[in-house]
Amino acid sequence: MSNPLNPLIELLKLVKLLVFDFDGTVTKNWEEALPFKVAYVHGLAVALDKSVRDTWELIAKTEQTVLKGDPAQYGWIFQGTLVSPATGDPYVLMLTVSRLIWMEVKGNLDTFEEFHAKAWWECYPKADTVFQPGVEELFRALKGKPFATEIVTNSGTGSVRDKLNRLGREFDWLTARIHGGAKKNEFYHYPRIDETSGELDKLPLRIDLPGFGRRVEVRRRQYFSVLNIQRWMVGADWSEICVVGDNLELDGLIVLLLGGSFILMMNEHTPQHEIEYVRAHPRGHIVSSLVEIQEALVEAA
Repeated sequence: MSNPLNPLIELLKLVKLLVFDFDGTVTKNWEEALPFKVAYVHGLAVALDKSVRDTWELIAKTEQTVLKGDPAQYGWIFQGTLVSPATGDPYVLMLTVSRLIWMEVKGNLDTFEEFHAKAWWECYPKADTVFQPGVEELFRALKGKPFATEIVTNSGTGSVRDKLNRLGREFDWLTARIHGGAKKNEFYHYPRIDETSGELDKLPLRIDLPGFGRRVEVRRRQYFSVLNIQRWMVGADWSEICVVGDNLELDGLIVLLLGGSFILMMNEHTPQHEIEYVRAHPRGHIVSSLVEIQEALVEAA
């Protein structure tokens, strides 16, 4: 009987650059966000002049509306464009749901952004740190490998370093390889005349993907630049790069379009159409735990 990890094993034998997203990939961000959510809902209740209980009921009802609704209608909005589904991140889901509730209760969004900015900065530090099972074993297996390992994340470099430090000094080698503020949500439509974006300008502005219900923005310039610099530093072609992430649109799509590989870290919130797209892609891989990657690394050695 063939080993189901064989495709991963073969990939890891060829890769020169292995890039990990952090929140939702290295950590379990849906669990981490629970203390944030509790604090945020309390603040929302005060702002709407409602009881906490009534606000939680509104949250539960509206979450179901979003999660069962048209994915093209709900998510992270950047420059008036939806750039990631609401299901892709607990904080994006909270923003989406609270905006809808605010509109329902107040009839307008005049003061919502002011409330959200204040609530975000007050509540986000309350989020927990919950690592994925097997993370320490994976990082041990990665140390000393003949390919480069990097972390590229939207989160701040310092906050990710603080979380990794909780694992102990054994993993100091990795804390120097964190690249925060990747702005994977940001896109552009106009050509850029510089040495870093020529390949990006050759990609389409948007593409249609099954199940998304909208055209998906492709040219994520800041994210591309971070990956491209790391690629240059190790002398890798795009075909020798693999990204591990929990969000196809933010983490993996541009890599696949440029010729690299993507490992989707699936969880209970991953949309089925993302799973099907990655599974069908010749350079796409699906895992549900970091243990699978660690086991593939051992076999690939």
